[in-house]
Amino acid sequence: MRNLNRMFLIVCAMLILNGVRSGAVFQDPEQARVAGLAGAAVTLVRNDYVSLKNPALIAVPGNMILVADSAILFRGLGGPSQLVPGWYNTSWSQCTVLGVYPLDIVTLGAGFSSFSASELYKENIGSLYLAGKLSGSFVGVRIKSLSQEYAPDEYLKGFCESYGKKSSKMTCDLGLYYPFTWGSLGICASNLVPVEVGVLGTQHLPLQLEAGVSYKRDWYRVIIDYSVRRSIIESDIAFGLEISPNKQPFTLRAGYDLRRFGCGATIRVSSISIDYALTATTGMLDNSLSHYLGITWSGVVPRR
Repeated sequence: MRNLNRMFLIVCAMLILNGVRSGAVFQDPEQARVAGLAGAAVTLVRNDYVSLKNPALIAVPGNMILVADSAILFRGLGGPSQLVPGWYNTSWSQCTVLGVYPLDIVTLGAGFSSFSASELYKENIGSLYLAGKLSGSFVGVRIKSLSQEYAPDEYLKGFCESYGKKSSKMTCDLGLYYPFTWGSLGICASNLVPVEVGVLGTQHLPLQLEAGVSYKRDWYRVIIDYSVRRSIIESDIAFGLEISPNKQPFTLRAGYDLRRFGCGATIRVSSISIDYALTATTGMLDNSLSHYLGITWSGVVPRR
């Protein structure tokens, strides 16, 4: 036990020393619980909830799960003279739906996410999940189809190479989750198939490697996630804290990733959980306040 605690402290120190924030590339829409932790969710799993960030997590609860999330992101990009003038007062919105069904050997999942910036840009992601248990750990794969649509708006003309165009791509993610008595370890490799994205120009979505550790006690959990995007030498670190008072039907959470602050709460009523999160982001090109709302239903799989 002493060696495990020592290893945990060493990993945390390495993550903190190497965490340098750079500009973000395309990311999947976030769920309310993930946003409340500022993205620290590679190991975020409960018996009634799974995070979309790590495909291995869908096999951990062993329950049927249905998650629905929505969000409104006010002001997205910054001031009226920056980049695309028409986006100054534009609110961005997103929604996510995920269904999980465990079988005898493997767990299947299907999800859909939609993101839109007013009428200028729309993005849809369809995902299929397959995960299972292997030698005390959980492994999973996610195949996702990404479609993008750029409206023929005059604001985009001259800025966007994909002005008025539609595109569709496919890529996949791999994930690993290993639980310990004191916490868990998660690893995820995203975008294993190269994908081109970008609003202001064509960019190659690079391979992203993300690792996270969590330290869990009876009533609280500490999470640290560290990610690296290969080929553009970009890294990020996120810290999260969840507090679940004993025998209380609610959970409080907060997170920070060097770019934004997040906080949120979950209220559980029987088999249904309601999640809310608020994130605040400041920066030259990104100054936004976002509200997230989610609902989760969890049920036992009927056995013959």
